Amino acid sequence: MVCFILHLKKNAMQVLFKVFCLGFLCSLISIGIHAQSLHSRKKIKKLIKHFVADTLPDETSISFYLVDLSNGQKIASYDENRALVPASIQKIIASSFILKETSFDFKYRTPFFLQGIKDSGSIFQGNLVVIGKGDPSLGSEYLSDAYTMSQLADTIANRLLLQGINTFTGTIKLDEQFISDIPENKEWLWYDLGNYYGAGCYSINYLENEAKISLDASLINGGICEIRNIQPALFKHHYHSSVIGVQQPALNEVYVLGTSQANIHAIKGQWKCCTKDTLVIRSALMQPAKTFGEALLSSLRIRGIRFLESQGEHLDEKKLLYEYASPSLNRLVQRAMLKSVNLYAESFLHTLGFIWNGSTNRQKALDTLNEKIKGILNCEADFILEDGSGLSPKNMISAFRMVQYLQWINKQKELEKYWMLLPDNKKEGSLSKYLKILPKQKVELRLKSGSMERVRSYAGYLVKDNKPKYAISLIVNHYSCSGETMNRMIGNFVNDLMKTKL
Repeated sequence: MVCFILHLKKNAMQVLFKVFCLGFLCSLISIGIHAQSLHSRKKIKKLIKHFVADTLPDETSISFYLVDLSNGQKIASYDENRALVPASIQKIIASSFILKETSFDFKYRTPFFLQGIKDSGSIFQGNLVVIGKGDPSLGSEYLSDAYTMSQLADTIANRLLLQGINTFTGTIKLDEQFISDIPENKEWLWYDLGNYYGAGCYSINYLENEAKISLDASLINGGICEIRNIQPALFKHHYHSSVIGVQQPALNEVYVLGTSQANIHAIKGQWKCCTKDTLVIRSALMQPAKTFGEALLSSLRIRGIRFLESQGEHLDEKKLLYEYASPSLNRLVQRAMLKSVNLYAESFLHTLGFIWNGSTNRQKALDTLNEKIKGILNCEADFILEDGSGLSPKNMISAFRMVQYLQWINKQKELEKYWMLLPDNKKEGSLSKYLKILPKQKVELRLKSGSMERVRSYAGYLVKDNKPKYAISLIVNHYSCSGETMNRMIGNFVNDLMKTKL
């Protein structure tokens, strides 16, 4: 009996010793990991200090914040509460909200109605009515799964012929009541509005509200670079070029001045002379709904559908002919994130307003958005959102608030794949040519970029094992170097950051 008890005591001591050793080993590992973490953070602080003090001019403002998503712990920061102009990283807010309020599979729908009655033959006494719902991708040539005008006209013509209709006594009517605001935001800069990125959002958008204008080099030094071609051509007489051709242009910059309310858009700047070169610039499309209507009318006529354009009777009767569905919302968000298309973000804002308020009114949508952000960030007013896209220079947000919002996104089950819609900075986006992320690092950098005059910004996630590990935001304002130089500086900073073994 005594031997048995002694044997038990011996076994218990061995177990206790093993537990002690295991605990001691875990403590050493924990201390080692903690020490390594502290070492990494010290290196990061030195990197930030160098980036701010040795790289950026004194007049530059910077806000930076980096957080570990697993525990919400701050890794590093610099003036993180300073609210600055965010530019296009603000698109993260509108795009994530609309995905949460709808779904990744949500589609904008544009209905086509027959308004009137069909006679006993092949004539429809009335009109073809198109009701705009703010789809930003209608007719886009940049999305392979968006219908071209040719595909859309084929579909509509086939549906008409199946119903025995080949003639309308009326015409194509465009219903643009869904969005009643002036397309451009009142807080956007006037000299942005005529350019493709300043195109506002309409009930019926077409070709991403973008026109392409070809300019020939002037024949003589100091001469005018004349317009060769405009696509689409409907408003070709509403553009006027005063671009000066010079042998060695000091500024190779050409831009368009005009608004949705202007009858003439002026093309300004300077370019080449004395060559056979052609320059293609991108302008805001004048009256996209009218352009869409004319293109559809022409395309249907080519397919044998006639429009007599007289007033029909019984126009109150309306029957759905076809409902066009856009590419899925995740595709639209991905397009907005990668190419920073302001139109898409503004359409998201109007659509959110309709979901929240039953109205697409821009200001009501912005008021609701600001209130929702206050609730998410648990703050009152240390940010200002004036639009959905970030084009307004009156938008203000700090790196801290931006990272807070990224943390919120990461906690939403409906948005668990949102990070995949952000640009993969290894191969796309403005930082891609400066980044040197090695395969052995096994990380992805998914950052949305933002840029405007004297503004460069980045926000998003550092991803490990196919899951966001860190949220990061860097906003730089008021720098005096070129935008490309600033991108290179930021790229070098990010490269050094990635070497710290985060």
